[in-house]
Amino acid sequence: IGSNNVRESYDFYQLLGFRKLAEDQHPFPWIKMTDDSIVVLLYENGDSYIGLTYFDSEMDQIISDLGKEGLKFVQRGNRENIFISPTDTIVILVKADHESMVTPKNSMLLDLNDSDYAHADSYPNKSLGIFGEFSHPVLDIEEAIVFWEKMGFRLHHQVEKPYPWALMYDGNMILGLHETTDFDNLALSYFAPDVKEKVKQLEEAGVYSITEYRGHGGDENNVVIRTPENQQIFLFQSLAV
Repeated sequence: IGSNNVRESYDFYQLLGFRKLAEDQHPFPWIKMTDDSIVVLLYENGDSYIGLTYFDSEMDQIISDLGKEGLKFVQRGNRENIFISPTDTIVILVKADHESMVTPKNSMLLDLNDSDYAHADSYPNKSLGIFGEFSHPVLDIEEAIVFWEKMGFRLHHQVEKPYPWALMYDGNMILGLHETTDFDNLALSYFAPDVKEKVKQLEEAGVYSITEYRGHGGDENNVVIRTPENQQIFLFQSLAV
């Protein structure tokens, strides 16, 4: 996530249940943090964006293979290479050893057993619940699925109501593809069985940028949190099944 001030941003994310893993000033100020559901890097380089970053020591071969698939890079370099997906996601591919990378110890929503959905104490982030998906509004769900399959994602779930949407997973990240006008920007989506209680606790802690979600199912149980970088985090009610 691109930030104008990583220290101020991190202070905000601490209120959302994140803790710092590492910090440095080179090549720009950055802070890596986790909530035991995902790892987020705040990067102070003057740009406002949200995207995905992958690391591999054999990245040159990966980039070559993606080029054979017709992928066009907007930036090429010895270490970092960047492309933008049809869903407007910035994807950064970094040539670096990934063996020492931090992997969250706890789970995402897809990892929960059905019996755990209703139990807030089984959710790793006590402020937000559990990460459910990186939500993407799309114009054509089938075209988006084809693209992300080429990028190594597998289709996990697809339905047509209340609008066409799908979940895709690559073993690291869950993408939610939504053919809808309910929202028009990328969002990190979290789920919890006690949203109203969590909203109350967040507001008492000083998070004042919470509004009701205005799409399908929008009410006090489904809300949007605006971050200092003007990104959005969805917090939705999860139900026992």
